[in-house]
Amino acid sequence: MPFVSHYFFVLNDCTDRTEEIVSQYPSTILHTTGVDGSRDYAVAYAEAKKDYDWVMWMDADEEWESGADLTKLMEHDLFNAWRFRIYPFVLHKEFYRVDRGWYQFTAWGQTRLFRVQDGIHWVGGSNNAGMPCGIAGAVGNSMWRIKHWTAESVEERDRKLALYNKIYPWRDFSHFHDDKEALYKRWHESRVG
Repeated sequence: MPFVSHYFFVLNDCTDRTEEIVSQYPSTILHTTGVDGSRDYAVAYAEAKKDYDWVMWMDADEEWESGADLTKLMEHDLFNAWRFRIYPFVLHKEFYRVDRGWYQFTAWGQTRLFRVQDGIHWVGGSNNAGMPCGIAGAVGNSMWRIKHWTAESVEERDRKLALYNKIYPWRDFSHFHDDKEALYKRWHESRVG
């Protein structure tokens, strides 16, 4: 991401090579224990706001579409934050899901880029704590999109599903299955640039 000057990685109980890999980038690596997404976002934000005017948050399994240049958004004086549509790729690299719980991400998007301000926080204690709350000022809808590589294989999907069911036994994750009701649309790269 050429528009990013510094990365803040929050590793919670990480046992793979993630720290070795991310240390190759201009970064600050923070450590937490246990699953608490809102805490982890807040930890990273507290560090970032010490030296930066804008913050963008993303999950490790997401990437920007080609051609995205967020510097243009940060130069816009009218908005203090930007919302982006998220496209969930489940078992496919060319198609994203649009059925059941998946459609909400492509339809409404999430606030992912925002100006540093006091009062910004995340709610809930999960690995998917949602959008930052407490942003003062206008939020714009960006033309650039995020690809969410939800699961590239059945094994990866089943591993994630088992983890989520363990952490949140009360939630329904049936939308993870690639069943007869799954609806997909083909991804087309944006011509915006």
